Amino acid sequence: MFVVATLALNLWLAAKIAAISGLLHRPWPDVTSTGLPPMTLVALSVALAFCFIGGTPGVLAQIVAAALMMAYALLGLAVLHTVTRTSKSRVVWLTCAYGMLLLLPWIILLVALGLADAAFGIRQRFLRGKPPPLPAA
Repeated sequence: MFVVATLALNLWLAAKIAAISGLLHRPWPDVTSTGLPPMTLVALSVALAFCFIGGTPGVLAQIVAAALMMAYALLGLAVLHTVTRTSKSRVVWLTCAYGMLLLLPWIILLVALGLADAAFGIRQRFLRGKPPPLPAA
């Protein structure tokens, strides 16, 4: 999970540095609208099932499950960014959420939020009927 979080942080940091230097020729995508394919949930379920067998296949399944759970944790962060967009306490919510990334037992809350969004479309329901956000200047 730490590797996936580190790679995501490095990607974001590299894009910010490239944007500041003027070398980012493409617009940065709206990360809060990013989603995972539906089969990712199936792959996570299969990986979690194989985690209970022993030996090398079990270890490989644990690696795959941890990486996919971190992807769903990042999806949970995208949900929080979307839902708290108009909240006055947005900074507090996002600070606590990013702090959860450092405390591994609490990261399961972000994973659960990401899984709930994948299953029930929380962001689509939240944005339904609202005007699109203004582009950043």
